[in-house]
Formats: sequence, structure tokens, C-alpha cells
Amino acid sequence: MFYANYVFLPGLNIALTVYYTVNPNYKLKILPLESWVVFFSIVCFSRLLEFYSTIKKVVLDDARIYL
Repeated sequence: MFYANYVFLPGLNIALTVYYTVNPNYKLKILPLESWVVFFSIVCFSRLLEFYSTIKKVVLDDARIYL
């Protein structure tokens, strides 16, 4: 669940953002979906950055110590 919450789901959402941005069928400047896509991609990118910068080291080090 840890990897699903911080790696897989944000990675999937960033891939979806790239799909919406690249696909010419979605005119994001017209649709109200644009603000959601931008906001959620920033949140997902910050989650990935947070995971690889701080959380992974702390949680995995604690797990190694306790095991």
C-alpha cells in the first residue's frame, strides 16, 4: 500500500495528465478540466518528489532496524 499510495497512483495520474495534454481531442483551454489536471499533476509530482527525497529513506530505514 505504501508504494501504491506514493509511486504507482501518482505515476498513473501523471501519465493521464500527459495523455490529456498530448491528445488533440481534448481542448483543455475550453474545458473546465484544465484547472483540475494542472492542480492534480502538481500534487502527484510533489508526492513522487516527497517519496524519493524523504519518506523512502525514513520508512525503509525504520523497517530495516525493526526487522
